[in-house]
Amino acid sequence: RHDFTAVAIYELTDKWEMSVSWLFHTGQGFTQPLGIYTTRYAFLPPEFSPDDGRTFLPGTRNNYRFPLDHRLDITFTYQHRFFSLPARVNISIYNAYNRRSYWQRNINTNENPAEISDLKLLPIVPLLSYEVHF
Repeated sequence: RHDFTAVAIYELTDKWEMSVSWLFHTGQGFTQPLGIYTTRYAFLPPEFSPDDGRTFLPGTRNNYRFPLDHRLDITFTYQHRFFSLPARVNISIYNAYNRRSYWQRNINTNENPAEISDLKLLPIVPLLSYEVHF
């Protein structure tokens, strides 16, 4: 519902620059099912219907929220010239303190009671990029 981003850029030397961004989110909304019910069709075995006839009874849209989330990204940039064209090398660290944010919730109805598992976003990811401006 609410997002806050703080960005700081610091020029270390004439060629090196460091930037840091910190993101804070109050938690993504998701629709939590209220229950599960089974539908049976005449003359059709349950194993031939999708999910063995089990269907989610949805709640109101975005009736639950994932926990609060925050992340730190760090980038170092080296500026130089490539055949007289301005160029940059970027070395970045996405999610510097390895906070695994929630992305999606999966519910396995094949188990009784239903098994809930959360899918989380990426851990620390190093990135390297090269830019040439022409």
